[in-house]
Amino acid sequence: MGVFLQLAGAMAVILVSGLAAATEAQVQVDANLVTTLDTSASVGRYEEWLEREGLAQAMTDPRFLEAVRTGSHRRVGFAVFTWSSHGHAKTLVPWTMVATPEDAAWVSKHLRSVQLIEESQLLDRDIPTDHYEAPKKQHQTDIALAIRTASALLKAAPFTSRRSVINVVGNGPSNSGMEPALARDAALEAGQIINGLVIGYGLVSDVGYYRTHVIGGAGSFVMQVSNLEEMTEAFLAKFRLDMRTAVQNLTTVAAG
Repeated sequence: MGVFLQLAGAMAVILVSGLAAATEAQVQVDANLVTTLDTSASVGRYEEWLEREGLAQAMTDPRFLEAVRTGSHRRVGFAVFTWSSHGHAKTLVPWTMVATPEDAAWVSKHLRSVQLIEESQLLDRDIPTDHYEAPKKQHQTDIALAIRTASALLKAAPFTSRRSVINVVGNGPSNSGMEPALARDAALEAGQIINGLVIGYGLVSDVGYYRTHVIGGAGSFVMQVSNLEEMTEAFLAKFRLDMRTAVQNLTTVAAG
């Protein structure tokens, strides 16, 4: 019961920002994309900046909108939230339709204007890490929480789409909550895709963990990133793949 209440609380925090939009007439987009950013105890100042700045730069890269424009609707639904454990999830970017440079610039500017982690929760380090500190109280790593919250957010999206994608960005295996594979399988059953971006140096085992326990669905993948250029390129590669797959799916449906 406790786990259920924690998850319900997290979902309420995430979903409340989209209630007004959900009451409006839904519009079609080529893909609904939810990006989840890790704010657990193993994330330090560098990792926090890497997550946020990498995504912000990818959003304003011309290649992002070029990918979006390949779709029949030439627009995507976009949302971002942070997560750790024990129901801790916080909206960064509520559901937003991205179709123009102005839309993408707003998302990028907003990401740069917020701090993912409260200063008191950040580990006392300013360089990349290749190990994990002991989890602090309620800020452990619950990847299932990230997947389940993102899945609920996709189901409540104010835009309709044939492709729904969850991007799990993190830097360690789960050490709290339910087994991530169970949450993954439920998301796959709902027709959603899960990709993984592992942050950090020398964490090859975590890539394997994500491949086995986290990612799934047509075209899904996991990548390891350790610097800003890699993070930005990883997001761009992911977005281009999302749009290419969305176009392929639409072509298949039309042909059928």
